Amino acid sequence: MTTTNTLPRTGQDIPDRINEALAGSGFDALLTVSAEGSKYLSGAPLPFQLYYCKRPTAVLWPRDGEPVLFSGSDQLAGPRATSWITDLRGYREDGRTTADCLADLLHGALDERGLLEARIAYEDLLMPIAVHRAITDRTPGIELVAADGFFDDLRATKTAHEIAILREVAQSVELGTRAAFEEARAGWTERDLARRIAARITDFGADTVPMLLAGVGEGARSFSEPGDRVLTAGEFVRIDLNATRRGYYADLGRMAIVGEPTPDQEAIYAAHIELNQRVVAAMRPGVTCSELFTLEQEIGRELGVEFLEQPSIGFGHAIGTNASDAPKLMASDHTVLEAGMVFNIEPDIIGPTGERIHVEEMVLVTEHGGEFLTGTTDWSELPRIALA
Repeated sequence: MTTTNTLPRTGQDIPDRINEALAGSGFDALLTVSAEGSKYLSGAPLPFQLYYCKRPTAVLWPRDGEPVLFSGSDQLAGPRATSWITDLRGYREDGRTTADCLADLLHGALDERGLLEARIAYEDLLMPIAVHRAITDRTPGIELVAADGFFDDLRATKTAHEIAILREVAQSVELGTRAAFEEARAGWTERDLARRIAARITDFGADTVPMLLAGVGEGARSFSEPGDRVLTAGEFVRIDLNATRRGYYADLGRMAIVGEPTPDQEAIYAAHIELNQRVVAAMRPGVTCSELFTLEQEIGRELGVEFLEQPSIGFGHAIGTNASDAPKLMASDHTVLEAGMVFNIEPDIIGPTGERIHVEEMVLVTEHGGEFLTGTTDWSELPRIALA
């Protein structure tokens, strides 16, 4: 006989949300093998998912009965210490494929829960073909239903617990980048600056910095990994990075100038700041993503700026256990904003000599408009990197 999930409740508003969504969904269970899905459903950071994607962690969350987490047997110590899921099952390849190992473990869990003919929601875009094939071969009676939108909606509005983590990691990237700009000097290379930024971000509490783009001069005109270009007087510096804390992402973009800016450089930066502020003020519950995109375009025309086209996100995206999640702030996304959603806005505009002016902010939707999670300090003036 199965029973409704009775997970520990300390700080665990996410399991309540999952159970509520699943109860009214028409699905018998949820199944994820993606990094973001497994982190969300398990509450465990799962840092190895960033680097060992061929050995995934999977989570089965039934409508009735306890959820179960599957992972490499050598990787269970982390979930054992951090997850609210207590049924943890490790696979051992021993010359077999990971897909077959997962399929066997999943079959056993489904059999125990009476779900060998269940209707199971999964993330079609994020399940490897080999895993899907192995599962359906091993358990042909189940119906796997592509439900990417269901998972997106589940994660879109954050709980108080998630907002607290996102606020922490947002402050880490903001304060760490600010500190590194203040310490940097002309003559440093992009690599020197990137190393300092990453160090300062972790000093301020982030766990990892998995992606950091840094460019000066020509590097500020593209999406560049840091190289040997030297910070030179009069040139823009462009930063775009991700950091993580407890399995949740921050995404930040910042500009700086080496020495003193020209009037044109100051003007284009000021236009970007005004654009962001006006868009964030409109990010209230009830407004749709597509309406925000239209507003951003109108403000851009008013300010006389040229946008960099970003067809995959419009000018922004949600963020959480994925660095770039749904919904997107684009013309074709009509999702209605709700209080508790967290977005990154990044309406890149073109600078005086082709630079990509990139001031990317993390924003919490509240009843009264957007709140800058990356607004602990004042960025209204273009940061200066000292000449000596």
